[in-house]
Amino acid sequence: MPFLNMTLLRWLIDLADGYDAVVPQTGDEFEPLHAVYRRECYSPMVQRIERGERRVISFFADVRLRPVPEPEWRVLDPAGRSLVNLNTPDDLDLLSSPAGNG
Repeated sequence: MPFLNMTLLRWLIDLADGYDAVVPQTGDEFEPLHAVYRRECYSPMVQRIERGERRVISFFADVRLRPVPEPEWRVLDPAGRSLVNLNTPDDLDLLSSPAGNG
């Protein structure tokens, strides 16, 4: 995630009062890598892993979750750049192209 947005991150932290996890959504999909997690998430994470559940979001049902719908977080990041992931060399190439630098 090369374009972290500190304003957005601080806002997510501010939303965490009373929640164990604050996670942005894009459409119906969660963005679990750009999220805020309290220590209370650790045990539910471990329990899910021990049961063979590998999806990052598998423990969400076990904690106090604050989903952040896209219209809310887009106010602070209209282009959605803070949620861009670089997972492969092709992702980097795409990002380095003139069309990917917007």
